[in-house]
Amino acid sequence: MDLVNRVFRQYLDMFVIVFIDDMLIYSRSENEHIDLLKIILQVLKDQQLFAKFSKCELWVLSLSEGTDGFVVYSDAYRIGLGCVLMKNGKVIAYASRKLKIHEKNYPTHNLE
Repeated sequence: MDLVNRVFRQYLDMFVIVFIDDMLIYSRSENEHIDLLKIILQVLKDQQLFAKFSKCELWVLSLSEGTDGFVVYSDAYRIGLGCVLMKNGKVIAYASRKLKIHEKNYPTHNLE
């Protein structure tokens, strides 16, 4: 994760967020998104890093409207936490992180 954070430092929180082993690229339009994807892929190529297309999910996130109908799905396991925020069956956001040393002692229901 530190490597990817360093590689994309100039773009972090402008249009890309790096998770443990995931990257979220966000934009306001499809055309802008295509341009940003080209930037990301060029940076990966320049740094001799690779994205496996079969693991990529494109065009899945959506903007939320209103405040009703949100659902959070969470999961905790021995090494990390993960969750997805959804509305009307569409993914709004993902989040995940590794557990800290002391958190590995917590019961699953506390982690979730």
